[in-house]
Amino acid sequence: MNELGDFLKHLRGNLSLREVQEGTGISHTYLSTLEKGVDPRTKKPRKPTPEVLLKLARFYKVEYGTLMFLAGYVNSKMNFTDGNFSIETDDVVENMKVNGLSFEERKAEVTKLALKSEELDEQLGEIRNIKSKTTSKSLEKNDLFSLLNLDTDLYYKNKLLTTDEKEKIKVILKTFFE
Repeated sequence: MNELGDFLKHLRGNLSLREVQEGTGISHTYLSTLEKGVDPRTKKPRKPTPEVLLKLARFYKVEYGTLMFLAGYVNSKMNFTDGNFSIETDDVVENMKVNGLSFEERKAEVTKLALKSEELDEQLGEIRNIKSKTTSKSLEKNDLFSLLNLDTDLYYKNKLLTTDEKEKIKVILKTFFE
């Protein structure tokens, strides 16, 4: 029995395979083999990748979990409520890989990216803070006197300058330039 193929045929309705190809970017010949459930050359069952299923779910406007279930990527313990399948992480088949990564590896990557994003947001906030403090016309010219008078962290060769050091620099600059 080819439940996925039958379901895909049902979803396609009166659309041609070429119309589905245009909307998904999946070749019409591959779509045909998915609907038949077998590769005509090898006679082996045809199992689409999760990425292909995602494209089809978006095109046909159906739940991704439904296609994942019908393709055999998740087991039959899925919950079906209000016309939608819910997928729990325990139901994901262990050998399922997307872009060469297992579910746990992808989950770890997403967590790393989220943390990196938070760090970047903090750094961007600090930069915006400094920028907002340096909007006067004299600072647009990078006026050293104005920078030294700001209530912000200034560094020299990665060393944070103290208030006393800033004052000493101002005295030296005043002596040198005035």
